[in-house]
Amino acid sequence: MTDQELTELLSETREIAVIGASPDTSRSSNSIARRLLNLGRNIHPVNPNYKMVLERPSLPTMQDLSHEIKVDIALIFRNPDDAPESVKDIITYSQDRGLKPVVWTQPGAHSEVSQNMAEAASLTYIGNQCIAVEYARLQLT
Repeated sequence: MTDQELTELLSETREIAVIGASPDTSRSSNSIARRLLNLGRNIHPVNPNYKMVLERPSLPTMQDLSHEIKVDIALIFRNPDDAPESVKDIITYSQDRGLKPVVWTQPGAHSEVSQNMAEAASLTYIGNQCIAVEYARLQLT
């Protein structure tokens, strides 16, 4: 993806599912989700292990999101061995709702299996890049 395409994506993004979100302030999923909130984005925590993250309900799967929410980016903070399970959830969400969220894996969450799954479902895949770093690098803060 070119910088121009990335700038357009990040500028237009409003709804972000944060898969693997944690209430633990020492976790990058928490600090980056907070940063996204500060940038005016709506975050939707997806983690079956927690009821609330950053004062927002944490849902078990993307399927549990309200149908009014149209996710622009599904941001994955998971172990690369577990990421394909999340991509499968994103694909199901995409197919059920007729949406094409971007699948974005944070550093350390990328796997070729995840990338191949997303691309086979015609979803844009951005791998092993920090979304907060990209917002800053592109001066979208």
